[in-house]
Amino acid sequence: TDYSEELTRTPMCGYYHGPVTHGMRVNVSLGRMITRLNIVVSNQTGEDMTDLLISIDNAPRYAHLYPNTSLTPLNPAEEDKRNYSDGGISLSAGESINVYYYIAPNLYGEEWPTTIWTTCNVGGVPMKGAMILGDTPPDSSENTSFPPEVNTKRDLRLYPNNQYTFTINY
Repeated sequence: TDYSEELTRTPMCGYYHGPVTHGMRVNVSLGRMITRLNIVVSNQTGEDMTDLLISIDNAPRYAHLYPNTSLTPLNPAEEDKRNYSDGGISLSAGESINVYYYIAPNLYGEEWPTTIWTTCNVGGVPMKGAMILGDTPPDSSENTSFPPEVNTKRDLRLYPNNQYTFTINY
């Protein structure tokens, strides 16, 4: 699915605090109301990597007009979530790739977890990884979504006007 139309308009926010008089110029610093996710995948296996798939599941599709401090989702319905992916990527041994996505901020923790997935083949052996962006510690009894070997859940809420980089080393 092509979401490029959504990237043509970047919502911004800013504020000014102070008196305003007729004819006065006011400078307002603007910040993006969206979040940038950089995902770096590095092939350190010593072998070529094929069929690399990078995906972000369950990303919020909408953001509040001004950053929300109550952390209440707008409407956590399925149609308000979006999945993104890039696949069919091959990396030679020692090579890395950096992909980035602009998404709505994820401030909702356990109610609306966003997950970064990677899958690939190295020497014919399938490999996978997952990072859940939520607020339950990895050793919590509530954290049963994934087997322990791929379960790396952390408090990684994604705030507006920030850039986050996740490096995945194979």
